[in-house]
Amino acid sequence: MSLKIFKTIVATLIATIIADLFSIQYSLTCGLIAMLSLQDTVLSTLNNAKKRLYIACLALGLSSLLFFVFGFYFWVWGLFLFIFVPMTYYLKGQIALVPSCVLVGHLYTLQSTDYTVLLNEFAILSIGILTASIINSYMPKKDKDIAELKQRIEEHLSVALTQLAILLNAQISSGATATTNMAHSIQHTLYADLIKAETLILNERDNQVFHKQSDYNVSYILMRKQQYTLLSYMFTYVRPVNVHQKEHVIYLFEKTAQQVTEWNTAETLIQDIEQCYTTLKDAPLPQTREEFEERAMLFQLLNDLERFLNVKKDFILNL
Repeated sequence: MSLKIFKTIVATLIATIIADLFSIQYSLTCGLIAMLSLQDTVLSTLNNAKKRLYIACLALGLSSLLFFVFGFYFWVWGLFLFIFVPMTYYLKGQIALVPSCVLVGHLYTLQSTDYTVLLNEFAILSIGILTASIINSYMPKKDKDIAELKQRIEEHLSVALTQLAILLNAQISSGATATTNMAHSIQHTLYADLIKAETLILNERDNQVFHKQSDYNVSYILMRKQQYTLLSYMFTYVRPVNVHQKEHVIYLFEKTAQQVTEWNTAETLIQDIEQCYTTLKDAPLPQTREEFEERAMLFQLLNDLERFLNVKKDFILNL
């Protein structure tokens, strides 16, 4: 039995018991509202609770007015539905439609809009919503799972950077196809872990609504997704080269791969890239078209690697 199923059952029973203790009429309805109010996350439960409250108030107010003016006739119930249902959809409150209509149904069944009847309906709604909100406020933290995914993502990023360095090395061009296949496999695995981590982190943010750590994790995963996009782009054009300047770029990719950690500011690596720019610019001009194209690709790789590192630097500075 999952935690959500267990909490749903407990919330339903507790809400019904509380309603019985306070002699609330239609106590089972109170339990059913608690069942409907319990959502996947704490934040969604609270947001839906607010919607249910104001939509129910609107329903009870409108129905009371119609019943008071026209009486308790079936056609008045139909008139209420023709007005209330479109209004609910317009206000994007569909989640509160059924519970609100059930409460109004009680007024129609009892043939009364007396204040004691209305108070009973408000009590049904309030007890159901509050019970669900309190029961659902307990959510086990996923810090360990998130930390493990972060580590895996950083390991995949490190491997991907190493693969880029390998692809640049013309000495193993005969194995370039195998290396490219491995690079594609790493990208696929990295992307899958990024999506998994993003889903987990967003759910954790909605469950731990008062913890700043959740906001940090959201920023972290967005930063890693930006870096993944840049890495994927680099893989689209990188190829083995013969110019000796490649050694400087290979060294930078390997060094970056060794320093893919959560708290590395990347400032030293960015300085190394600036020095590499200077080294490449001071090198003799290319003598052939092939050499020119290879040098141009090295500059492009440096530029994209710098963007990759600046994404991390900006993330650290904005903490």
